[in-house]
Amino acid sequence: MSTHNKNSNLTDAAWIELTGSIHATENHEKVEIAFRNILPPTINNVSFQQTVLSGHHGNPVIFISLRIKKSADITNILNHIANSLDLIDKQDLAREFSTRIDSDNIFYLKVDKQQAYRDKLALVKGDNTILIKIKIRQYVKDQKQIAKKLADIGLIEA
Repeated sequence: MSTHNKNSNLTDAAWIELTGSIHATENHEKVEIAFRNILPPTINNVSFQQTVLSGHHGNPVIFISLRIKKSADITNILNHIANSLDLIDKQDLAREFSTRIDSDNIFYLKVDKQQAYRDKLALVKGDNTILIKIKIRQYVKDQKQIAKKLADIGLIEA
């Protein structure tokens, strides 16, 4: 875990969204705790959107999501994530930056759902994850500028 806190403000972020799934074999309450652990303790009055879907074998799968649009909350969440990721994860985010941002200026990272439940953020690829999407406003066109802003808040590290 990084010990520095730049307390920077990324006012160019329009929203942050957390998405994931709860399978029939998972404890619903524990998955919600994992989601809440991505948020700083000051953001505790949130409601998750939940949609029940049918899995591959007909079993129920709950799609869970949360979108935060309030600028102050976005800043607090980004600082919390930046302070929770370790240096290697931040370096991976910087190295993989061009593959983690799309043409709509949405920056993607996946964290391990089990680790999030244990109050630790760890990047992963694959399944059993919580997807974090950070939408950068469209007027910020240059990906180098976006990378610099994410580095300034400590989310990525060159």
